[in-house]
Amino acid sequence: MPDWTLTPNDLAARNAVLATLRDPAIKRMGFGVGSILIFPFDYERVAKAIEGNEISVRVDPKGSAHMAIYDYASNSFKIPPGGSNPDLLVHEATHAIFDIRKIATGTGVSEGMAYIAQALFQRIKFGPQARYVPAMDQGLISFMGWQMIFDLSRALAEVLIKTPYITRDRAEPLFNAVGMTVTYLGQGPNANYNGVPGA
Repeated sequence: MPDWTLTPNDLAARNAVLATLRDPAIKRMGFGVGSILIFPFDYERVAKAIEGNEISVRVDPKGSAHMAIYDYASNSFKIPPGGSNPDLLVHEATHAIFDIRKIATGTGVSEGMAYIAQALFQRIKFGPQARYVPAMDQGLISFMGWQMIFDLSRALAEVLIKTPYITRDRAEPLFNAVGMTVTYLGQGPNANYNGVPGA
């Protein structure tokens, strides 16, 4: 059943998320890290939850440019005006998968897995990318954390292109790097995914 309360901007954002979740690259997004396995059908499950209105997609007028968010408390994607990059939508959809499946984990693992998914999607869809250098506006330690997050997630994605599974130990430096950033320090140690009714 359609959600008639969607504005035209909300509808455009919703369609963009659905298009990303059904991008052909998603069919190659099966991977595992330690005990956590992510399958292509998990992303389709998120898409169906959006179509069934169990998960909403809204434009957040206060959202920072390109910075989409999945909010597990409200089971919703919040998309900034002007939309977001597909690889970041995959990152946030990975959080939605954790929420649907009620995967209890720490923030480092939750975010690390989402950054691996983001990097893997980007690698599958666009091929090898130039090194990303983050802004230094959060101080030196946070900058180092961000650089490690992007470098390590890309390195792990390169491994996952060849083999669909890596050990938890191999990803641990990435999970630890998340805690170096100001952004994630403020979120607390645990990601409290509580499920999506009906999904």
